[in-house]
Amino acid sequence: MHKYFSGTPFRLIIKVSLVAFSYFYLFKQLSAEWDNITALGSQFSGLHYISLFYLSLILTLAFVNWFIEAKKWKLLVSEVKLVSFSESLAHILGGLSLGIFTPLRLGEIPGRAFFFEKEKRSQVALLAGINSIIQSLVTFIVGSVAFLAFSNAVFGGKNIQLAVYLFIILFILFIYFYKKIPFFNKVKQRISLISRHIFYKTVVYSFSRYTVFLFQYYFAYKLLGMDISMLLIFQNTAVILFLLYILPVLSAFDLGVRGAVSVWVFASYGIDSLPVFMAGSLIWLINIVLPSLLGGIYVLRHRIVAKTGNA
Repeated sequence: MHKYFSGTPFRLIIKVSLVAFSYFYLFKQLSAEWDNITALGSQFSGLHYISLFYLSLILTLAFVNWFIEAKKWKLLVSEVKLVSFSESLAHILGGLSLGIFTPLRLGEIPGRAFFFEKEKRSQVALLAGINSIIQSLVTFIVGSVAFLAFSNAVFGGKNIQLAVYLFIILFILFIYFYKKIPFFNKVKQRISLISRHIFYKTVVYSFSRYTVFLFQYYFAYKLLGMDISMLLIFQNTAVILFLLYILPVLSAFDLGVRGAVSVWVFASYGIDSLPVFMAGSLIWLINIVLPSLLGGIYVLRHRIVAKTGNA
Protein backbone atom coordinates (compact mmCIF):
# COMPACT_ATOMS: atom_id res chain seq x y z
CA MET A 1 0.00 0.00 0.00
CA HIS A 2 2.94 2.36 0.55
CA LYS A 3 3.65 2.50 -3.19
CA TYR A 4 0.49 4.47 -3.84
CA PHE A 5 0.28 8.22 -3.81
CA SER A 6 -0.82 9.82 -0.59
CA GLY A 7 -3.34 11.63 -2.73
CA THR A 8 -4.86 8.41 -4.04
CA PRO A 9 -8.30 9.06 -2.44
CA PHE A 10 -8.50 12.32 -4.37
CA ARG A 11 -7.44 10.58 -7.57
CA LEU A 12 -10.04 7.90 -6.90
CA ILE A 13 -12.71 10.59 -6.64
CA ILE A 14 -11.58 12.07 -9.97
CA LYS A 15 -11.60 8.65 -11.60
CA VAL A 16 -15.05 7.74 -10.29
CA SER A 17 -16.36 11.18 -11.29
CA LEU A 18 -15.13 10.77 -14.88
CA VAL A 19 -16.69 7.34 -15.22
CA ALA A 20 -19.92 8.57 -13.63
CA PHE A 21 -19.99 11.50 -16.08
CA SER A 22 -19.42 9.10 -18.96
CA TYR A 23 -22.29 6.88 -17.85
CA PHE A 24 -24.53 9.90 -17.29
CA TYR A 25 -23.76 11.15 -20.81
CA LEU A 26 -24.71 7.76 -22.26
CA PHE A 27 -27.87 7.72 -20.15
CA LYS A 28 -28.85 11.14 -21.51
CA GLN A 29 -28.25 9.94 -25.05
CA LEU A 30 -30.36 6.85 -24.49
CA SER A 31 -33.13 8.88 -22.86
CA ALA A 32 -33.24 11.38 -25.72
CA GLU A 33 -33.71 8.62 -28.28
CA TRP A 34 -35.63 6.17 -26.09
CA ASP A 35 -38.67 5.97 -28.38
CA ASN A 36 -36.50 5.02 -31.35
CA ILE A 37 -34.52 2.53 -29.31
CA THR A 38 -37.76 1.00 -28.02
CA ALA A 39 -38.95 0.68 -31.61
CA LEU A 40 -35.67 -1.05 -32.40
CA GLY A 41 -36.21 -3.44 -29.49
CA SER A 42 -39.68 -4.31 -30.77
CA GLN A 43 -38.08 -5.51 -34.00
CA PHE A 44 -36.38 -8.27 -32.02
CA SER A 45 -39.52 -9.59 -30.33
CA GLY A 46 -40.08 -12.24 -32.95
CA LEU A 47 -36.74 -12.77 -34.61
CA HIS A 48 -36.50 -15.42 -37.31
CA TYR A 49 -33.41 -17.54 -37.82
CA ILE A 50 -32.15 -15.28 -40.60
CA SER A 51 -32.50 -12.24 -38.33
CA LEU A 52 -30.62 -13.98 -35.55
CA PHE A 53 -27.97 -14.86 -38.10
CA TYR A 54 -27.55 -11.21 -39.09
CA LEU A 55 -27.50 -10.08 -35.46
CA SER A 56 -24.83 -12.65 -34.61
CA LEU A 57 -22.75 -11.41 -37.55
CA ILE A 58 -23.03 -7.80 -36.34
CA LEU A 59 -21.94 -8.81 -32.82
CA THR A 60 -19.11 -10.96 -34.18
CA LEU A 61 -17.87 -8.06 -36.29
CA ALA A 62 -17.96 -5.84 -33.20
CA PHE A 63 -15.53 -8.23 -31.52
CA VAL A 64 -13.43 -8.30 -34.71
CA ASN A 65 -13.43 -4.50 -34.73
CA TRP A 66 -12.06 -4.23 -31.19
CA PHE A 67 -9.66 -7.12 -31.79
CA ILE A 68 -8.14 -5.22 -34.74
CA GLU A 69 -7.96 -1.98 -32.76
CA ALA A 70 -6.33 -3.76 -29.80
CA LYS A 71 -3.74 -5.34 -32.12
CA LYS A 72 -3.09 -1.95 -33.73
CA TRP A 73 -2.73 -0.18 -30.38
CA LYS A 74 -0.47 -2.94 -29.03
CA LEU A 75 1.75 -2.46 -32.08
CA LEU A 76 1.82 1.33 -31.85
CA VAL A 77 2.47 1.52 -28.12
CA SER A 78 5.33 -0.98 -28.41
CA GLU A 79 7.38 2.10 -29.33
CA VAL A 80 7.06 3.08 -25.65
CA LYS A 81 6.21 -0.07 -23.71
CA LEU A 82 5.39 -3.70 -24.43
CA VAL A 83 1.84 -4.50 -23.34
CA SER A 84 -0.26 -7.65 -23.57
CA PHE A 85 -3.30 -7.94 -25.81
CA SER A 86 -5.65 -7.81 -22.81
CA GLU A 87 -3.93 -4.64 -21.57
CA SER A 88 -4.21 -3.07 -25.01
CA LEU A 89 -7.91 -3.90 -25.11
CA ALA A 90 -8.39 -2.34 -21.66
CA HIS A 91 -6.62 0.82 -22.86
CA ILE A 92 -8.86 1.35 -25.89
CA LEU A 93 -12.11 0.55 -24.08
CA GLY A 94 -11.13 2.71 -21.12
CA GLY A 95 -10.09 5.51 -23.46
CA LEU A 96 -13.44 5.29 -25.22
CA SER A 97 -15.28 5.55 -21.90
CA LEU A 98 -13.23 8.57 -20.79
CA GLY A 99 -13.56 10.31 -24.17
CA ILE A 100 -17.18 9.60 -25.03
CA PHE A 101 -18.48 12.86 -23.55
CA THR A 102 -15.72 15.11 -24.92
CA PRO A 103 -16.01 17.18 -28.14
CA LEU A 104 -15.26 14.97 -31.16
CA ARG A 105 -14.24 12.29 -28.61
CA LEU A 106 -10.80 13.89 -28.35
CA GLY A 107 -10.69 12.73 -24.74
CA GLU A 108 -9.84 9.24 -25.99
CA ILE A 109 -6.26 10.39 -26.55
CA PRO A 110 -5.44 11.31 -22.92
CA GLY A 111 -7.83 8.52 -21.90
CA ARG A 112 -5.49 5.91 -23.35
CA ALA A 113 -2.46 7.62 -21.85
CA PHE A 114 -4.16 7.46 -18.44
CA PHE A 115 -3.20 3.76 -18.17
CA PHE A 116 0.56 4.43 -18.35
CA GLU A 117 3.19 5.72 -15.95
CA LYS A 118 3.28 9.49 -15.65
CA GLU A 119 6.61 9.93 -17.45
CA LYS A 120 5.34 7.94 -20.47
CA ARG A 121 1.96 9.56 -20.86
CA SER A 122 3.04 12.34 -23.23
CA GLN A 123 4.60 9.79 -25.60
CA VAL A 124 1.56 7.54 -25.41
CA ALA A 125 -0.79 10.48 -26.03
CA LEU A 126 1.28 11.31 -29.12
CA LEU A 127 0.89 7.74 -30.39
CA ALA A 128 -2.84 7.87 -29.68
CA GLY A 129 -3.00 11.07 -31.73
CA ILE A 130 -1.16 9.41 -34.61
CA ASN A 131 -3.57 6.48 -34.45
CA SER A 132 -6.53 8.87 -34.62
CA ILE A 133 -5.01 10.80 -37.53
CA ILE A 134 -4.41 7.65 -39.60
CA GLN A 135 -7.92 6.30 -38.97
CA SER A 136 -9.38 9.70 -39.85
CA LEU A 137 -7.38 9.85 -43.08
CA VAL A 138 -8.77 6.45 -44.09
CA THR A 139 -12.29 7.72 -43.40
CA PHE A 140 -11.62 10.92 -45.35
CA ILE A 141 -10.01 9.27 -48.39
CA VAL A 142 -12.61 6.52 -48.83
CA GLY A 143 -15.45 8.86 -47.90
CA SER A 144 -14.44 11.58 -50.36
CA VAL A 145 -14.49 9.05 -53.22
CA ALA A 146 -17.88 7.74 -52.08
CA PHE A 147 -19.19 11.29 -51.80
CA LEU A 148 -18.27 11.97 -55.43
CA ALA A 149 -20.32 8.93 -56.50
CA PHE A 150 -23.15 9.99 -54.18
CA SER A 151 -23.16 13.52 -55.63
CA ASN A 152 -23.29 12.15 -59.16
CA ALA A 153 -26.28 9.91 -58.38
CA VAL A 154 -28.22 12.47 -56.34
CA PHE A 155 -27.36 15.85 -57.83
CA GLY A 156 -26.59 14.98 -61.45
CA GLY A 157 -23.70 14.72 -63.88
CA LYS A 158 -22.74 18.39 -64.12
CA ASN A 159 -22.35 18.63 -60.38
CA ILE A 160 -20.16 15.53 -60.23
CA GLN A 161 -17.91 16.92 -62.95
CA LEU A 162 -17.58 20.18 -61.03
CA ALA A 163 -16.91 18.23 -57.84
CA VAL A 164 -14.23 16.10 -59.52
CA TYR A 165 -12.46 19.16 -60.95
CA LEU A 166 -12.65 20.91 -57.60
CA PHE A 167 -11.33 17.83 -55.84
CA ILE A 168 -8.40 17.53 -58.26
CA ILE A 169 -7.54 21.23 -57.90
CA LEU A 170 -7.70 21.07 -54.10
CA PHE A 171 -5.59 17.91 -54.10
CA ILE A 172 -2.92 19.51 -56.30
CA LEU A 173 -2.90 22.62 -54.11
CA PHE A 174 -2.62 20.44 -51.02
CA ILE A 175 0.36 18.52 -52.45
CA TYR A 176 2.05 21.80 -53.37
CA PHE A 177 1.38 23.77 -50.20
CA TYR A 178 1.07 21.19 -47.40
CA LYS A 179 4.74 21.55 -46.41
CA LYS A 180 4.13 25.24 -45.72
CA ILE A 181 1.12 24.60 -43.47
CA PRO A 182 2.19 24.30 -39.80
CA PHE A 183 -0.55 21.79 -38.96
CA PHE A 184 0.49 19.31 -41.65
CA ASN A 185 4.13 19.79 -40.73
CA LYS A 186 3.27 18.77 -37.19
CA VAL A 187 1.29 15.77 -38.45
CA LYS A 188 4.20 14.69 -40.65
CA GLN A 189 6.67 15.10 -37.77
CA ARG A 190 4.47 13.05 -35.47
CA ILE A 191 4.00 10.22 -37.94
CA SER A 192 7.75 10.19 -38.69
CA LEU A 193 8.37 9.35 -35.03
CA ILE A 194 7.22 5.77 -35.62
CA SER A 195 9.03 3.25 -37.82
CA ARG A 196 7.86 2.65 -41.39
CA HIS A 197 7.05 -0.96 -40.57
CA ILE A 198 4.70 0.07 -37.76
CA PHE A 199 3.23 2.89 -39.83
CA TYR A 200 2.34 0.63 -42.77
CA LYS A 201 0.84 -2.02 -40.50
CA THR A 202 -1.17 0.67 -38.72
CA VAL A 203 -2.57 1.82 -42.07
CA VAL A 204 -3.55 -1.76 -42.93
CA TYR A 205 -5.23 -2.21 -39.55
CA SER A 206 -7.08 1.09 -40.03
CA PHE A 207 -8.41 0.06 -43.44
CA SER A 208 -9.40 -3.31 -41.96
CA ARG A 209 -11.40 -1.61 -39.19
CA TYR A 210 -13.09 0.61 -41.74
CA THR A 211 -14.10 -2.44 -43.77
CA VAL A 212 -15.56 -4.05 -40.65
CA PHE A 213 -17.68 -0.93 -40.07
CA LEU A 214 -19.07 -1.14 -43.60
CA PHE A 215 -20.05 -4.79 -43.19
CA GLN A 216 -21.63 -4.10 -39.80
CA TYR A 217 -23.90 -1.50 -41.35
CA TYR A 218 -24.68 -3.81 -44.26
CA PHE A 219 -25.85 -6.61 -41.96
CA ALA A 220 -27.75 -4.12 -39.78
CA TYR A 221 -29.76 -2.91 -42.78
CA LYS A 222 -30.39 -6.50 -43.85
CA LEU A 223 -31.51 -7.36 -40.31
CA LEU A 224 -34.12 -4.60 -40.53
CA GLY A 225 -35.41 -5.89 -43.85
CA MET A 226 -33.97 -3.27 -46.17
CA ASP A 227 -33.59 -4.62 -49.69
CA ILE A 228 -30.62 -2.53 -50.79
CA SER A 229 -27.53 -3.60 -52.71
CA MET A 230 -24.27 -4.07 -50.84
CA LEU A 231 -22.53 -1.50 -53.06
CA LEU A 232 -25.12 1.20 -52.28
CA ILE A 233 -24.95 0.47 -48.54
CA PHE A 234 -21.15 0.64 -48.60
CA GLN A 235 -21.24 3.89 -50.57
CA ASN A 236 -23.81 5.56 -48.34
CA THR A 237 -22.14 4.38 -45.14
CA ALA A 238 -18.82 5.79 -46.36
CA VAL A 239 -20.59 9.09 -47.14
CA ILE A 240 -22.18 9.16 -43.67
CA LEU A 241 -18.86 8.53 -41.90
CA PHE A 242 -17.22 11.14 -44.14
CA LEU A 243 -19.86 13.78 -43.36
CA LEU A 244 -19.67 13.08 -39.64
CA TYR A 245 -15.95 13.86 -39.75
CA ILE A 246 -16.23 17.11 -41.70
CA LEU A 247 -19.39 18.51 -40.09
CA PRO A 248 -18.55 21.65 -38.06
CA VAL A 249 -20.35 20.38 -34.95
CA LEU A 250 -18.86 19.17 -31.68
CA SER A 251 -21.49 16.49 -31.21
CA ALA A 252 -21.08 14.74 -34.57
CA PHE A 253 -20.82 11.38 -32.81
CA ASP A 254 -24.06 11.75 -30.85
CA LEU A 255 -26.83 9.37 -31.80
CA GLY A 256 -29.18 12.17 -32.89
CA VAL A 257 -26.67 13.77 -35.25
CA ARG A 258 -25.56 10.41 -36.66
CA GLY A 259 -29.19 9.47 -37.23
CA ALA A 260 -30.04 12.76 -38.94
CA VAL A 261 -27.07 12.46 -41.32
CA SER A 262 -27.89 8.80 -42.09
CA VAL A 263 -31.55 9.60 -42.79
CA TRP A 264 -30.61 12.49 -45.11
CA VAL A 265 -28.17 10.37 -47.14
CA PHE A 266 -30.56 7.45 -47.63
CA ALA A 267 -33.60 9.71 -48.13
CA SER A 268 -31.78 11.10 -51.18
CA TYR A 269 -32.48 7.69 -52.74
CA GLY A 270 -36.10 7.64 -51.54
CA ILE A 271 -35.38 5.05 -48.82
CA ASP A 272 -37.59 4.94 -45.70
CA SER A 273 -35.99 6.76 -42.78
CA LEU A 274 -37.16 4.58 -39.85
CA PRO A 275 -35.11 1.43 -40.58
CA VAL A 276 -32.12 3.63 -41.47
CA PHE A 277 -32.26 5.34 -38.09
CA MET A 278 -32.83 2.05 -36.26
CA ALA A 279 -29.84 0.47 -38.01
CA GLY A 280 -27.67 3.40 -36.91
CA SER A 281 -29.02 3.08 -33.37
CA LEU A 282 -28.18 -0.62 -33.30
CA ILE A 283 -24.59 -0.01 -34.42
CA TRP A 284 -24.29 2.84 -31.91
CA LEU A 285 -25.45 0.59 -29.07
CA ILE A 286 -23.09 -2.23 -30.03
CA ASN A 287 -20.02 -0.20 -31.05
CA ILE A 288 -20.23 2.72 -28.61
CA VAL A 289 -22.52 2.15 -25.62
CA LEU A 290 -21.57 -1.40 -24.63
CA PRO A 291 -17.78 -0.87 -25.04
CA SER A 292 -18.00 2.43 -23.12
CA LEU A 293 -19.79 0.75 -20.22
CA LEU A 294 -17.20 -2.01 -20.17
CA GLY A 295 -14.38 0.53 -20.50
CA GLY A 296 -15.66 2.35 -17.41
CA ILE A 297 -15.14 -0.84 -15.41
CA TYR A 298 -11.53 -1.03 -16.63
CA VAL A 299 -10.96 2.58 -15.59
CA LEU A 300 -12.35 1.96 -12.11
CA ARG A 301 -10.18 -1.13 -11.69
CA HIS A 302 -7.03 0.66 -12.82
CA ARG A 303 -4.55 1.59 -10.09
CA ILE A 304 -2.53 4.81 -10.31
CA VAL A 305 0.96 4.37 -8.90
CA ALA A 306 3.54 6.84 -7.78
CA LYS A 307 6.58 5.68 -9.71
CA THR A 308 7.45 3.74 -12.79
CA GLY A 309 6.10 0.26 -12.41
CA ASN A 310 2.60 -1.05 -12.41
CA ALA A 311 0.02 1.23 -13.89
